[in-house]
Amino acid sequence: MHLSKPYWDGRHLIVQMVNCTAGLLEGDVVDISVEARAGSSAILTSPSAQRAFRVREEDALATVNQTFSVEAGAWLEVCPEIFIPHKGSRLRQSTRINAETDAEMLFIESLAPGRVGSAESYAFARLEWAAEVYVDGRLQVRERYDLSPEQKNIEALRKVFPDAYYASCYLVTPRLGALADLRAMMRDSSTPDLFMAASIVAPNVAALRLLASGSIALRQGIKMVREYCYSALGRPLPDWRKL
Repeated sequence: MHLSKPYWDGRHLIVQMVNCTAGLLEGDVVDISVEARAGSSAILTSPSAQRAFRVREEDALATVNQTFSVEAGAWLEVCPEIFIPHKGSRLRQSTRINAETDAEMLFIESLAPGRVGSAESYAFARLEWAAEVYVDGRLQVRERYDLSPEQKNIEALRKVFPDAYYASCYLVTPRLGALADLRAMMRDSSTPDLFMAASIVAPNVAALRLLASGSIALRQGIKMVREYCYSALGRPLPDWRKL
């Protein structure tokens, strides 16, 4: 993994992280640990899509473990580029968010169905995604996604869009009252190519979900989510300066 030279835009430290290889291969293990200290404001993103490749052995996989800790008074946004699982790939990813009561964080991860242009939509072998959100050490959210092409949950997605693109977001903030119209915004901003929904799942945590017919519609949805959250919380929207 490589971290770019950070860029300070006057309000946020913008850091780009990238896998220097072509992507995740069989047996790869990536451990990511990020701490946002009190008073800091940071954006962690990536300049290009993330990929996982075919595994050769039946039980082999690539593994990503990531932990994000945010202290009181800090802001952290984590929004990497979309993840693209290649045909026959198998990935296990676990994410843990540790936030103090007065911490704020926007976490966004997005998933392509595969290399759609190469007729590899939902041709991966298995994806296991797990996420936990803790506020002041208390578990607030626990989710598990266990996806394989033959499962019924994939069938449900494909009934909406044959090549369904998906994004999962968590907004952690003690100021959820400032986002009173969040659910209405998500519902009213949906289009025939983009379905969006949000729910308050804990006193400090909102969960947002996006389902799109393609990558362009998904990007537009993520853009709307980011613009809304930054505006509602009174924060200037950062320029990622992806070069």
